[in-house]
Amino acid sequence: MKTWKRFLSMVLAAGMVMGLAACGGGNNAATSGNANAGNTGTDGEKYVITVACTPSEESPEGAYAKAFKEYCEANSDGRLEVQLYLAAQMGTDREILESVQFNSVTMGGTGITQWTNFVTDLNVLDGPFVVTDKDTVYALFEDADFNQVLSEKFAQEGYHYMGEHFLGFREMTSNKEIKTMDDFKGIKIRVIENPTPIALWSALGCNPTPLAFTEVYTALQQGTVNAQENPVTNIYDKKFYEQQKYIVLTNHQIHTDFWAMNLDFYNSLPADLQEVVDAGSKAGIDAAHEYAETQADIQLKEMEDYGCTILTPDQALMDAMVSATQSVRDDIAAQYPEFSENVNAALTRIGG
Repeated sequence: MKTWKRFLSMVLAAGMVMGLAACGGGNNAATSGNANAGNTGTDGEKYVITVACTPSEESPEGAYAKAFKEYCEANSDGRLEVQLYLAAQMGTDREILESVQFNSVTMGGTGITQWTNFVTDLNVLDGPFVVTDKDTVYALFEDADFNQVLSEKFAQEGYHYMGEHFLGFREMTSNKEIKTMDDFKGIKIRVIENPTPIALWSALGCNPTPLAFTEVYTALQQGTVNAQENPVTNIYDKKFYEQQKYIVLTNHQIHTDFWAMNLDFYNSLPADLQEVVDAGSKAGIDAAHEYAETQADIQLKEMEDYGCTILTPDQALMDAMVSATQSVRDDIAAQYPEFSENVNAALTRIGG
């Protein structure tokens, strides 16, 4: 059933893209997705870029998408048209990344955990408590050598890496107060459909339940799960706090969104438009960072005013969580030794 759903999603996405291309009008050829393969990029040719993500317009991802669109259309002399499909219009995170791989959606962005299903080395960065402070996260993804490694890893899977933006750390929300390790026991927590969060929350004593991001609110509402974990901006954007009593600032994983374009589409663009697209992504990343930096504290306060209790674990609990998940980090490092060395080398260079 899931395979059929993903196939249907990609067919619908391709149909939407073809419809957009047909609306190009005039003497320009509007191209995107599969239709763009092999384009020579003649002067005046028009390219349609479809951008998809699951969060809404009022989110860091939405800020990225809007800034990317504005920059590309303003700096391409009318040769780039950017169409935005936010709020899961193109399906789940997994379906969007599959569609980008198949070139039925031009580009997409989502969190690191979802990306690990496609660029598996990213599991190293997605491990629990790998990086524990914001400044180190920023410095890591500004390291030129490390970005080159990331570009190569994405290219191997058919993506052109367009950068990342940090949304903050992933936090836990729950209907049970969390003050000691014993409090984790038996909690049914929604996690992303990925081995790392399953192993992480199992190590803490919870019962992890994989669900798509689009299903979380209903699952909390119906009691299918009684906890979930996400960065503050996602908790606020999707109103998960309406169904939760506590927001626990566990800071257990970094949540950084990676953006990528179908590699064949990117390579088919004329060199000057490749430069515009890359610069547009930089503008998007700056906008997303600004949104996350300015909104997270405001959103946390609004959720507290709504009635949620904000819990900050003491050092003893944090140390216990780090210790309990050591085996998860060790297992990941053993699975991806080369990329683990790349990460450690980058952290050494930046003093992290």
